[in-house]
Amino acid sequence: MATPIDLLTGHDTFIASSGVLGIDEEEAVRIIQNMREPVPATLPPAYPLPAGRLGNAVEDGWTFCSNNLLAVSLPGFLFGIPAILISVLHNQKVGGVIEFLLGIVPLMGIIRMVLLEQEQGSRPSVSTCLKEGFANYGRGLFGIIATLLVVVAIIIPLALGFYLMENTAQHAARICYLVLLGIPALWFLFFGTLRMTVALPAIADTKNSWAYAFGASIRLTKGRTVALFWMLFQLGLCVGILGIVNQSIIEFAGQNLVQSLPYEALLLVLIILCYPLYILKAWSAATLAKAYLAIKPRAVAGDGRVREKLTLDSV
Repeated sequence: MATPIDLLTGHDTFIASSGVLGIDEEEAVRIIQNMREPVPATLPPAYPLPAGRLGNAVEDGWTFCSNNLLAVSLPGFLFGIPAILISVLHNQKVGGVIEFLLGIVPLMGIIRMVLLEQEQGSRPSVSTCLKEGFANYGRGLFGIIATLLVVVAIIIPLALGFYLMENTAQHAARICYLVLLGIPALWFLFFGTLRMTVALPAIADTKNSWAYAFGASIRLTKGRTVALFWMLFQLGLCVGILGIVNQSIIEFAGQNLVQSLPYEALLLVLIILCYPLYILKAWSAATLAKAYLAIKPRAVAGDGRVREKLTLDSV
């Protein structure tokens, strides 16, 4: 019988020993031919890719943005230029409204790019961001408006409770208003906002109504409020500090270059200095999408096996 060394180093010995091994000579030749075929250096990844952890969503979001910097930041910057010009030349409030309406395109585009890369291996690009952003614009707009309406509905009893407390002389009545209106409204404002954290990624991921996506977001985030709060705290701290630094640079440049540069050149410099702000916005959007993927379930087939396609249908 051939030894393991013979099988590995001597093809003729292996063929000669095929009868002892219980296989015919043709099968032995086929095995040798297969062994001689080159093995690919890397195997293609299987999609969907394994989802990350919720605790790493901020880091994963930054990794996605840094690897696709132009694709995630250029669309937002291009759509932000009209808002910047209107804010500087006309009215800051009007510019803010324009930035909100136009900013939904890159926001939804970035979220969709994260989902497509994770589930299908699609390479992020500027064209993909614009295409997916426009395709999901209406759903994103309604989703954001619905979120704001929910927040306003929670703030109204909170404001009413504090108003009644300020205008009531009796101490017992103040405590009553605080307990009945103030504390419940604060609770719903805090936890309700956390439970809607992944609403926009859910809207971008499903063809169902935004109400269905909101319900899915509330169910997905159940029991994860602490982790979501910590994620948003980290993201807010990083984006806030970097945003303040960038804003300070813009103000410093505006104050010190106003006398030395023509107005048009100064305006161009200030617009360029605003570019990092759109990288930070892209980081926020990518983080929300990564958080959604981390807690999104895989659909389970009837035989108990996990399907390849990630879905919300099982939520």
